[in-house]
Amino acid sequence: MPFSKPIRTAVNKFKNYFQKPRTRPVEHVRLNTDKIAKVLVIGETGSGKSTVINYLTNYFNEGDLNNLRVAIPSQYHPEPTEEFEWNERNVADNTQSQTDDCHQYIFVDRRTNKQYLFLDSPGLGDTRGSKQDSINMDKIITAVESLGALTTVIIVVNGSVCREHLVLRNVVARLQGHLPNAVMKQVIVILTNAKRHEATFDLKLLHLHGIVYPYYMQNAAFCSDPNEWDESTMEALEIDWNQSMEEIAIIVEKIDSFQATSVEEFTKVKEIRNQIKALMHTVRLQITEIQRMQDEIAMFEEALKQANEGIVTFNNYSTHRTVEKIEIVDAPYHSTLCQNCNHVCHDQCQLDETSIVGAQIFKRCQAMDSSGNCTQCRHQCPYTAHYHAKAT
Repeated sequence: MPFSKPIRTAVNKFKNYFQKPRTRPVEHVRLNTDKIAKVLVIGETGSGKSTVINYLTNYFNEGDLNNLRVAIPSQYHPEPTEEFEWNERNVADNTQSQTDDCHQYIFVDRRTNKQYLFLDSPGLGDTRGSKQDSINMDKIITAVESLGALTTVIIVVNGSVCREHLVLRNVVARLQGHLPNAVMKQVIVILTNAKRHEATFDLKLLHLHGIVYPYYMQNAAFCSDPNEWDESTMEALEIDWNQSMEEIAIIVEKIDSFQATSVEEFTKVKEIRNQIKALMHTVRLQITEIQRMQDEIAMFEEALKQANEGIVTFNNYSTHRTVEKIEIVDAPYHSTLCQNCNHVCHDQCQLDETSIVGAQIFKRCQAMDSSGNCTQCRHQCPYTAHYHAKAT
């Protein structure tokens, strides 16, 4: 189906954009993303996820070994050649995720005029631990929800490693709980650093329940210093490069065969899930109160038993006991509450209303310090443990 005039104009603008000399700051190209293929790219730190994005950039923007297109800076290619917004950390450190936020890379296939949006995500399982992984997963889910729809998920795995990827398994489990089944039933897995006959990684270790489409890429072009390439190295790289470009062409063709699935309904389910969490928090407070009352009753029963043994001594004995009670009551305004400490951390919080536990917006709450930890909680709970409710 031909593109409408606004889309065609945007596509032409996008094409001309890359022919201009590179300047900063980055100018954002606005395309009609309603009918665009939207793909989430995830992977562990060091799996080669950013390199896959660079290979995609060369495929769509017609780069080659003598004229490499760089969307994401790397150790041997520290300067980008393309006008994408990027936020890479220390490109020489392979132990930490180079990408700390989700970024969109929009390409137009010059052969078909089709548009593709690849959502690059923070690497998982780096040296900063599970807390950082949880923060990154929240960023990924929020970014996917903002797309409105998703065509498929690409999981990038180091194909030369045969160990079990527990972090990726946890990620897959969380995605299955937040994304439509139609998306998770057709997942693309790209195994890097390996050819088809060399890969040692067992796809069953990912515990994917749907159809898995594996592809293989030997991405050495971005992993070595071009200044050290001799003639024999160049010949070997050329073979690997051509095979990788052919593999990407097959991947793009497979993406074209998928239908985009709306994530709006799952966003609503997420909101309901967090409302249930808030309700469970209230119930937990009530259970805590009941347990305290039971402990008090047990104490008085023991005192009564002792009193009966000396009824003459305690003939006119009576006492009053004040029982502390934690109670959160309804209010006409929103406050920030901690689900761990059972109390209101910021009464009458002025942030935008959200029922999502641990939403990014809580980092800006007055109760949080610069690290995102609560100054009102006894254990300085992270912002991810907080939520909004009309209570005080």
